[in-house]
Amino acid sequence: MSVDADEEEVITALRRISPNIRKVFIVKNRTTGVPTGTGFVHCGNVAAVDAVMALAQQNAREVSSSTRDDMKTKTEGMTRHQAKRLQYKLHNDAFEVREPFVLIRNTRVTIHRALSRTDSHEHTNAAEKKKNRTKVAGDDPRNLYLLQEGHIEAGTTAARDLPPQYLDALQQDYDYRKNQLKNSIMFVSKHRISIRNLPRKLEEKDIRKLISDKIRKYLNTHEEDKEEDKWGKFGPIKNVKLLKDTDGRSRGFAFVEFVNHNVALHALRQLNNNPTLYGSQQRLVVTFAIEDMVCLLYTSDAADEEDSVDLGGRRIIKKKKKKTE
Repeated sequence: MSVDADEEEVITALRRISPNIRKVFIVKNRTTGVPTGTGFVHCGNVAAVDAVMALAQQNAREVSSSTRDDMKTKTEGMTRHQAKRLQYKLHNDAFEVREPFVLIRNTRVTIHRALSRTDSHEHTNAAEKKKNRTKVAGDDPRNLYLLQEGHIEAGTTAARDLPPQYLDALQQDYDYRKNQLKNSIMFVSKHRISIRNLPRKLEEKDIRKLISDKIRKYLNTHEEDKEEDKWGKFGPIKNVKLLKDTDGRSRGFAFVEFVNHNVALHALRQLNNNPTLYGSQQRLVVTFAIEDMVCLLYTSDAADEEDSVDLGGRRIIKKKKKKTE
């Protein structure tokens, strides 16, 4: 509410909605006596409460509807890709929760049902527990909790026998990936892993065989993670992309995508820092890949465009259009 609004003004506005409004209590600062912009309304019966809430919720729906209409107007004439990018930008940069409200003196005043003293304490305690608990997937739409998977910290059991210079390099890489995620359009993929420090002689088929050997036993004991309806030519491995230099030689770096998260997680834990694969001097560094949401929107549209090709490495090549004479 406006800080200069008085109780008589508020109760008059609310009685236009329901005549059974009895009293309004405006909350004021104990020290200065200045209104804080919040208050409580004492309604005569449940019907009065329902009437006020119904109007407030209807106002919120109308605002959301007008927002969608505005979006349609702004994206008119754009390509599908351009419209998606605009929608995503507005979602991140100008997102506003549409809460129920009523208009008092042309000012939107948010309306909520008041909690009892007991419910208020329970709500506060639940919010505090949620704040202090460990992040899980449901709380983390960008999967930031997966950044820790594959990370080796100095002083841990996994870091035993690793030289300090190597541990420093791993920490610098972790800090770099963490810094990337400060950008809200970046997220950690749940299905795609990156593998580094690969022997240069390996080809994509060798990487595929290496991973298949590791996940075959897991899938035999975890039928629920097979999801064979999603399998392709290479079973649960959807795609392997080995990065090469301009001369066609391997850079020792690859991306591998799986049908689901559990299979990807098992492969990561089996391959990362494993000295039995290529010796203790060449351990693989395996982490979940960091993706760019805008890039994924671009590649998803490219699949529908005749002049674009998705190579699986999150890159697009534009085909040259033939000139017609």
